[in-house]
Amino acid sequence: MRRRTVVKIFFLVLFLGACLLVNPDYSTAQKVILLNYSNFFPAPHQNSIIADQWCKEIEKRTNGRSSSRISPVEPLLLQHKPMMVL
Repeated sequence: MRRRTVVKIFFLVLFLGACLLVNPDYSTAQKVILLNYSNFFPAPHQNSIIADQWCKEIEKRTNGRSSSRISPVEPLLLQHKPMMVL
């Protein structure tokens, strides 16, 4: 009876050890998450500055696992070509 228990514990430890060896380390396998943040204020506006600070705080609190890209309205307006209306 006791030998049977020892054999079961041995195989249990062997199985758990094999599971740990097979699974990769998830902390090194994570990719950086890219967040796109868009607002309707030009870049020098106070709300855009606060949004930039907020994005930096998110990156700091996630230990660099997330990164943010801010898109103010200015570059979007500069790309727009107005249509000629007759």
